[in-house]
Amino acid sequence: MMEQLTEFTLENGLRAVHLHMPGAAVGYSGIAVHAGTRHEDLADGQSGLAHFVEHCLFKGTSSLRAEDIRCAMESVGGELNAFTGKDDTVIYTVYPAGNEGLALGLVAQITTGSTFPAAELRRERRVVLSEIDSYRDSPADQIYDDFEDMVLAGTPLGHPILGTAGTVRRLGTEQCASWLRRHYTARRCVLFYAGNLDAGRFKAMAEARYGIMAEGEPCSAEPKVTGTVRTSVRRRDTHQTHTLVGAVITAPDARKRLATALLLNVLGGPGMNAVLNVELRERRGLVYTVEASATHYVGATLATVYYGCDPDDDSECLRLTLKTLRRYATEPMDENELQAARRQFIGQTIVAGDNTAERITSIARATLLYGRATSPEEMAATVNSLTAAELQAIAAEISSGLSRLTYRPR
Repeated sequence: MMEQLTEFTLENGLRAVHLHMPGAAVGYSGIAVHAGTRHEDLADGQSGLAHFVEHCLFKGTSSLRAEDIRCAMESVGGELNAFTGKDDTVIYTVYPAGNEGLALGLVAQITTGSTFPAAELRRERRVVLSEIDSYRDSPADQIYDDFEDMVLAGTPLGHPILGTAGTVRRLGTEQCASWLRRHYTARRCVLFYAGNLDAGRFKAMAEARYGIMAEGEPCSAEPKVTGTVRTSVRRRDTHQTHTLVGAVITAPDARKRLATALLLNVLGGPGMNAVLNVELRERRGLVYTVEASATHYVGATLATVYYGCDPDDDSECLRLTLKTLRRYATEPMDENELQAARRQFIGQTIVAGDNTAERITSIARATLLYGRATSPEEMAATVNSLTAAELQAIAAEISSGLSRLTYRPR
């Protein structure tokens, strides 16, 4: 039997996506919640609250202790985990087939009945503070957060997911419980599953476990977000110079998001034939890493290029990067380059889709944030129809609004 994707809605308004994989030995399930950093009220001291709640969901319910939650999936060889973004929070489980009831029940309990015990929150607060500190030891990661905060300052997206040490220290039980009541409701969530359980059995299990979730109100339409062009050079305790250049652009639909992803894959995707990798590393040996990427939010897309290099080489790396961006903004790709780019991108997407956990999570998040997911067939058809003019227009949009953040050694 072939894989089959099914969507349905429970009686309380909770949407669900189900990927039937007959014979699969592993199950993947969880819930995506339309509640992320952008929904925090900074005036009320909520910076970092979405992420803190995600951590503290595992710390106890009316019937489960933190130890019970921690060991439940691991006792069968599975995993329970979560992550927070600017737009959403995802809680997921991976487990040997046959444990669907355990997995669905556990996630349902923590997303509807977490109690956020004060003693547990005190311990977890130290963990989050340590996580904040750990980013300072990784400039190649920290620079992305600092760049976002710099170009998106003053918008709902312009503050860190982790919050700050000051705000996290003040977060407590009532704030966490209020966040759960307001955001973890049926009409703001998408339940997801991939495995050998058929759609009818999964729906019945979901109704039994998630029927108690409050209906709530759907998330209101997110406003469009525009960035500000800025340049900043900061001194850090690093050996290399780290530089990030990029721009906030509009990407209102799946076609433009795919076009942006295709362009950035040409410039600095994972392949060694990426243009900037060839220019900076293969031909000149100036960098170990150069990469281009797009981060999509509801209402905005952040397109960036990152490289790390010897401080003496930063000016040359920046010159080559900007020259390459200008070339793609002023000269359309020839058909041979575009055809090769399409073929490589589609192939990479197929390979990435072999990771079932990532695939079903991506389907759920797209359903949550954009109303529907793009099928592999739709993706390939869209990519194959993208024109050189469309990619050139995106390169021009990026080039016209470039910001830059550089970390220089002290």
